[in-house]
Amino acid sequence: MKRTIFILLVFFNASLFGAEKNVKSTINEVVVFLNGAQVTRTANYTIPSGTHELIFKDVTPLLKKESIQVTGEGNFTILSVNHQISYDKQEPPKEEVAKLERQKKEMEDKIDDLNLKLSVLNEEEALISNLKQINPNQKDFNITLVKEARLLIHAQMNEIRSEKKKLGKEVSSITESLNLVKQKLSAFSIKKSTASSDIVVKVSAKSTVNASFKVSYYVNSARWFPSYDLRVKNVESPMTVDYKANISQQTGEDWDGIKLTLSTNDPNEGSQKPKLNAWRLYLNQNTVQRPQVSNNTRYTGTQYGSVTGMVSDEYGEPLPFANVLIVGTTVGTTTDFEGKFSLKLPPSASAVQVNYIGYKSITYPINGSFLNLVLEENQVELEAFEVANFSIKNDKRGERKYEANASSSITMESYDIVSEKSKRQKKYSPTKSIPVQVSKTENVVSVEFKLEEKYNIPSDAKSYTVNIEEINVPAYYQYYTAPKLDKGVFLTALLTNWDEYNFLEGQANVFFEGTYIGTNLLDVRFASDTLDVSLGRDKSIVVERKTLKEFKKKEFIGSEAIDVRKYEILVKNNKKQQINLMIEDQFPVSSDQRIEVKQEEKSGGKVDDNTGIITWVLKTNAGKSDKVDFKYSVKYPKGNMVYLD
Repeated sequence: MKRTIFILLVFFNASLFGAEKNVKSTINEVVVFLNGAQVTRTANYTIPSGTHELIFKDVTPLLKKESIQVTGEGNFTILSVNHQISYDKQEPPKEEVAKLERQKKEMEDKIDDLNLKLSVLNEEEALISNLKQINPNQKDFNITLVKEARLLIHAQMNEIRSEKKKLGKEVSSITESLNLVKQKLSAFSIKKSTASSDIVVKVSAKSTVNASFKVSYYVNSARWFPSYDLRVKNVESPMTVDYKANISQQTGEDWDGIKLTLSTNDPNEGSQKPKLNAWRLYLNQNTVQRPQVSNNTRYTGTQYGSVTGMVSDEYGEPLPFANVLIVGTTVGTTTDFEGKFSLKLPPSASAVQVNYIGYKSITYPINGSFLNLVLEENQVELEAFEVANFSIKNDKRGERKYEANASSSITMESYDIVSEKSKRQKKYSPTKSIPVQVSKTENVVSVEFKLEEKYNIPSDAKSYTVNIEEINVPAYYQYYTAPKLDKGVFLTALLTNWDEYNFLEGQANVFFEGTYIGTNLLDVRFASDTLDVSLGRDKSIVVERKTLKEFKKKEFIGSEAIDVRKYEILVKNNKKQQINLMIEDQFPVSSDQRIEVKQEEKSGGKVDDNTGIITWVLKTNAGKSDKVDFKYSVKYPKGNMVYLD
């Protein structure tokens, strides 16, 4: 009787709380931030009456567990949500281990044979060496025969030593290959574990119910950064801006047929507002003055330096498709097949961050024009995930080979994103970005671009490119030169109301009159009401700056010295139309009360009293020339030096 009651209690408990039930879910929506992504999975499941634990399996272990959210539709209650990681031991592949064991045995036998041959050669060498000991005092000594014998011995010794050297190299080569095989066998001897992540949802239902679930979570290993194509047909037309997104992810789970949204938000920046404390002054206090960027460098390229570099692993092997971002900005790029990259730098650039699947991310200071960046393997990620469509394999010599799936759309810098719709378009060119329909939503703290089509983005760390928007922006075109720094004349586009387009800083490819001009940096962080964009040099406009020697002089009056300088700037317009040209130069500015600067001539230019920069705006007709000049004098105490040239 007691046994019957016990069985009934067990049955009642099992029916009340239920067993663990696996629920299959699929990713159908992803919001990609500048750093990180929010992934949304959906699932349908019939819940029996009672309390049950539903396990959503095969979720990336890289998720941030605090970000997990689960919602459901149906007549049931979600009691709790938990996250767990389990490790499954992997048995080494028997066929591959057996193959390596056979290779090991063959190499060891070959080394034994070669060592035996070397031993025989050593004995021959020792025997011939003993023949060298010929006594000239012995009976029947013949000098001719001795000479012939020595020549024979010399030739034989050379042959033996050459053969020993050849066999020694062969032994070294086989030993190196043998060590590689032993390393692989040693790695297989350790049972690897694959990490898997589960989301456990405890639910309660009064009766059987058809339920639908939505599970969302945040992952760090995804990102996007903007890039642009700037196209100008001619100086009478607006500028066409192709706003692009470069998307990559290495979360360990492929995003197949997803709804994709791009957000300008960055959850990693933190949301805690800063607190301003009292600023107290003391006498003789050390201060650091922030350097100011001169207007002269706006278009000449000296403000935006560039950096090149290479990303490789600890063994010196290049890492293609690694993401390289300037810390604190959205300026970024990806490495090419040789692991090389090039980036334009904004003024505040101080470090780059490098991300690559299976390797630890690094942040490296920009301390030169070339950066050699070395990444360390992240063993957890390497064991946990298989890279889709991209693999690193060893060839017969132990060298690494990079293999990309033949279906991938490879370009020099990135991969064009493949939508579900484009798969059905046979005439689609894989090296051209796909025009898509995008709906833009401006939130309080960010902007979201929702792509109307569905996309496939594998977890392979490659950069996939999609056109967000094509915008025709009204522009005023003006030529600019600062001949003190660079005699080149630069065509610039002045964009007003640029902030309504939600541009982010990023690299831009510039095209003028259908010709590729070069790469520039679209930096909007410190722009004013007007955004200046340099479109490159125009060699049909010639500028010359020269010192007028008859005005270059130095004289002394009492205890004072006076230096005088006068400069002339000549402009020749060889174009077939009138141009608007801005010229900038500068008067020196005194930072010592004992130095007095007098601005004597400026040819109608406007002077900024704080910086001393002179600006002239000219309208120079086709085939005509213009000239401006400026003159100044500097007075300072005699016996001192002031550098003006």
